[in-house]
Amino acid sequence: MTRLNVYAGPAGFWLIRGGDYDTNLGYIAPGVGDDPFGEYSEIPIVIQDRSFNMDGSLFYPDNRAFFEGLLPGDFDEDFPFIPDTACDGLPSDVSPIWNPEFFGNMMVVNGRTWPYLNVERTRYRFRFLNGCNSRFLLLKTSNDMTFYQIGGDQGFMPNTVPQTRLLMAPAERADVIMDFSNLPVGTEVILQNLDRTSRLAVVNRMLILTPPILLPPVSS
Repeated sequence: MTRLNVYAGPAGFWLIRGGDYDTNLGYIAPGVGDDPFGEYSEIPIVIQDRSFNMDGSLFYPDNRAFFEGLLPGDFDEDFPFIPDTACDGLPSDVSPIWNPEFFGNMMVVNGRTWPYLNVERTRYRFRFLNGCNSRFLLLKTSNDMTFYQIGGDQGFMPNTVPQTRLLMAPAERADVIMDFSNLPVGTEVILQNLDRTSRLAVVNRMLILTPPILLPPVSS
């Protein structure tokens, strides 16, 4: 049931502040009851992979053929499931509805497909969370910007780690500073996922970060 809850339910953050191991870095974060579309310099970003039916509802496979890359009819003939006999002569203990892993073919950020964010020419603190069921993320930007990682699952890191690619396992968090101050106005920066965990084709353009111009571009 855990994987179904992760897939179907909302994911979010508990950002705990204060104490001996916290530091106020001066960034403005949304609080309880704040406008989610307000202007902030500390922004939580939940990245998930999903698949959708034609009506926009979430798709989740009801049999294991999806995981194996087969059609349901072909799958039933080749694999022994409960109550069939397995290759060792004993009754199979594998349910035909179990999927060892799930990989969606569409990336969503904070619950939205094809998202974009207008940013100022300044530094931002991004709280990344890999909310995928099974997929690892290997994040980079289209212009090879530096991720200055200052924290992870256990809080602040001893030293800032600059990197142009950010690897995140499922449920892993990363506390990152990104500096847009030197980008020309109107620059379009695309956050991408380079990971190829599954054989499924996946839309890996996850987030467009655009310093504001008179007419903000609309992502397609």
